[in-house]
Amino acid sequence: MNCHYCGRLIEYLPWRCRHCGNYFCDDHRLPEMHDCPELGVERSWEEWTRRREGVGVEVGRAMEEFEGESVVLTELEDALRNKTPALLSKSLFSETDIIRLPVQLNPFTEANLRNALWYALREYNVRGEANLKGGRIDLLCEHAGLKIGIECKSDFKNVGEKDFGYEAFVDAFYLASFGGVCFDEEYEFSLDYLESKVTGRASALELLRRITFGEAAVDMRGRTLGEVVEHIRAEGSRRHEQEKKRLLKDLMVKYRNGIHFPKPYGVLLYHPFGELWVAKSATAVRKTSGTKARRSTSTEAFINFSVWKHFMEQGYIVTSESELPHAKWWDVVVKRVNVRTKLGIGIPREIRQPVLRGHGRIDVVAMPRSCINEVDSSKVKVVGVECKASDRGLSRLEEQLNSYIMSKDVSHLYVAVPERYERKLRGFLRQFPSVGLLAITKHGVEEVKEAEGLELRDLSMMSVERRVIDGGGKFRERLYVGATDL
Repeated sequence: MNCHYCGRLIEYLPWRCRHCGNYFCDDHRLPEMHDCPELGVERSWEEWTRRREGVGVEVGRAMEEFEGESVVLTELEDALRNKTPALLSKSLFSETDIIRLPVQLNPFTEANLRNALWYALREYNVRGEANLKGGRIDLLCEHAGLKIGIECKSDFKNVGEKDFGYEAFVDAFYLASFGGVCFDEEYEFSLDYLESKVTGRASALELLRRITFGEAAVDMRGRTLGEVVEHIRAEGSRRHEQEKKRLLKDLMVKYRNGIHFPKPYGVLLYHPFGELWVAKSATAVRKTSGTKARRSTSTEAFINFSVWKHFMEQGYIVTSESELPHAKWWDVVVKRVNVRTKLGIGIPREIRQPVLRGHGRIDVVAMPRSCINEVDSSKVKVVGVECKASDRGLSRLEEQLNSYIMSKDVSHLYVAVPERYERKLRGFLRQFPSVGLLAITKHGVEEVKEAEGLELRDLSMMSVERRVIDGGGKFRERLYVGATDL
């Protein structure tokens, strides 16, 4: 059979045009290629070639758009690497490997991590505590047409399904945590836990615990229950710690160049010395649902960041969302209830029920670096700031200020509000003559009313120890955190 258009012999199965019904070779099988009369429009070969090249142009545009998105993410990652501030300067450890801070100055909080990354991206359009359909994300950066979300965690063990859900409402998503800071375990175990959550496997530490304690239980066959329990506690713990050191060395080698898993979001690890490691770069994935998400920002988060930035640039050690150790206390409430007997008769009785009173979390706490390692509370200045976005909820603010003053955990107490609420808050603070007032203006933070010195109780101290780790790992200098009451 010959092609109806060019007359060439068809050596294989011919193509039949569904419009005109004729048979054609592979080169002229399309209606546009054989000038099919049933289409009503005749296209020349040159016109068809231009049309095919147009498809290539669209593909090229898509590739250019993808490359442009990668450039935007690379730009933001470079800003994070180069502009993230240091929560603790290396100079603090120049003469000693251990420094001591009041526990209310614990710098390793999620809000402190959020503010540090916010500070690095402050030249971009960044919102803190932004509302999405999936919840409230810590940072939302909109740059060059992309919406980039960052969720901060003090440890990747705290990552849950809700945190992974933010990915559906942004074009690129990052998970951030502390690196080089060890509370109970090294950060490599935190990375392994994150990978286990993503891939659906058990974490390496969980598998190690099952094996080591299981082996200890097998050794005690035929013994009494008390002997088995005692042996597992002693021998199982010893084996676990011994194998844990070997496992850590393997994980240091595994995560030396980053973490890899089949998901588009990135992983950021921040060292309090001001070093940031992009353990995994994010991939931009356009989300149609992201354009429909309701996006707003918390004004209180911006005020928190403004105050944090103000003290940070003055050389203070600053922490955000800090827990004051003595601002909460237990109280006993007497309630009258009816207790029914077996006969169904209600007998009124009084029940004493413990209730936790007070407000323990304050927005910002700052301390001059000269007060580090100082145990004498009379020589320490601890500044506490409560941030408010409006003049509403003054009754709650009154309770908070009373809790902070009674706790004696801060020596100077302030309230920070937007400039337009300054006059009303000034009148409210007449009942608190020792509390100062900060106004957030377009030029920064302005001290409207100076705080008077408050009595500071004996300090509860936490230790931060610097160690240099050999044998692998991205961060060779680690900070180990502990608490000691002095």
